[in-house]
Amino acid sequence: MKALWKHNIYGLSPSVASANHLLSYAKIHRDPDLLVSVMKLIKTNDLPLQPATADIVFRICYDADNWGLISKYSKRFLKAGVKLRKNTFDTWMEFAVKRGFDLLIYCYLVEFFQLSHSFFTH
Repeated sequence: MKALWKHNIYGLSPSVASANHLLSYAKIHRDPDLLVSVMKLIKTNDLPLQPATADIVFRICYDADNWGLISKYSKRFLKAGVKLRKNTFDTWMEFAVKRGFDLLIYCYLVEFFQLSHSFFTH
């Protein structure tokens, strides 16, 4: 975790790759608390949000069955202009359907299409 700090004792610069590695560890161990900690460090140290990071984050939220987290981070990624991969978007929508949020899905689609006309990467 200390490797993500801007001024760390190891002389390392924080990077998205390091954050994704920690998030992958959280994904393997199904640890949403580690996810929250890493996302705070990403925000604090001004690391750019990436589509690969969204992939991992959404999967952790899905596996943890935590709608609150996926809602929070989906807004953060889309406000940052991250173009979601189709797989990420599918995970998000599958989770919403699993929770029975049909109307919510429609509202999210309307809201996010207004934010960005094209939010998928190919």
